[in-house]
Amino acid sequence: MLKHGDGDNESGVFSDRLSIILEATADLNNMLAEPDRLYQSLLEHLNRAVPFYSGSVQVMEDGSARIVAFRGNLDPEVVMGLRFHMDPLFPNFRVVTTRKSVSFADIREEYPHFYTRQDEFNSGHIRSWLGVPMVVSDSVIGLIALDRDIVDPFDDEDIRIVQAFADHAAVAIRNSATYRQLQEAIAAGDSLMREMNHRVKNSLQLVSSLIDIHAGHVTEEATRVSLEELQVRIQSIAAIHERLYKRSDMSAVDLDQYLGDLAGDVLQSFARDGGKVGLSLDTEPIAVDATMAVSLGLIATELIMNALKYAFPGGSPGKLKLGLHHAGEGAELLVEDSGIGMSNAAELPGGFGVHLVRSLASQLRGEATVESRPGHTAWTVRFPLA
Repeated sequence: MLKHGDGDNESGVFSDRLSIILEATADLNNMLAEPDRLYQSLLEHLNRAVPFYSGSVQVMEDGSARIVAFRGNLDPEVVMGLRFHMDPLFPNFRVVTTRKSVSFADIREEYPHFYTRQDEFNSGHIRSWLGVPMVVSDSVIGLIALDRDIVDPFDDEDIRIVQAFADHAAVAIRNSATYRQLQEAIAAGDSLMREMNHRVKNSLQLVSSLIDIHAGHVTEEATRVSLEELQVRIQSIAAIHERLYKRSDMSAVDLDQYLGDLAGDVLQSFARDGGKVGLSLDTEPIAVDATMAVSLGLIATELIMNALKYAFPGGSPGKLKLGLHHAGEGAELLVEDSGIGMSNAAELPGGFGVHLVRSLASQLRGEATVESRPGHTAWTVRFPLA
């Protein structure tokens, strides 16, 4: 605790006080998410710079000043939460209405009722008193009130120091309120986004069910296969929204997990002779946003369906491999099969699926390439992550 001195010592004391202010400012800015700690820390730092018997931080709420932090010899449970209505009975009223610091050498001279009614106001110990407003954007958001139990007036330097604390505290308190509002807005936004993902997933599943019903009544094989492929594509998109709905962080999708699960689902739902085509995964953890995940999910779906349609004629057994790896500043998705291969790129099927793969890769600012020989066909889709 700093004491007043004479001569050269006074400049040293003032320098120490400024250091305490800087230290307090740093601490307050680190406590925006914990307003109760912020208020209490303010008083602890302030007591080191300006000695007082008891002190409080009071925040304006509904036309009254409520004590939100207290330091002193009184029982905190009695003091915390007390409200001072904007009434001339209280010196707080003068601080708030004048927006200026108010100091009394002996408060009994100005407010004798503090002693005639001291049990009511918990004020019997107060002699010298200081109130300093906390102002932000021309609005008084509260005040700092300090007192001493002897007649020992707060001098001009004390008032300047407390005012500096009040200015920093006012900004920190307003920032804390803004931080809390932002967190609430983010939470509300997350809840809304979660509900939206849930509804989109349900809508896509409904569409998928309708396609399934329709496919069951189609007799033409080519039409039925096209409907099944469409259904798988829709399910791949629905899977993204299912994952986002369940995640605590809805800003990103774990691409490796999503594609691995998706590959298994496509294989199970589309393979003509279940169990004859095996699937292996070789993936690294990579997180992307939902938009990129949808595109890559559709690409993987198309490539796996393409392999199942063309690589293993007559239901012959084979192997599929899905890979996902970092590559420089981007990543690459690989879908390989052990099927019959193509003699050259000109034999590459030119239907909707291949066109979709290349179009989606281009939208991702990437490219899709294919290499093929008997017993091995490999698609590689390279794309940037930034």
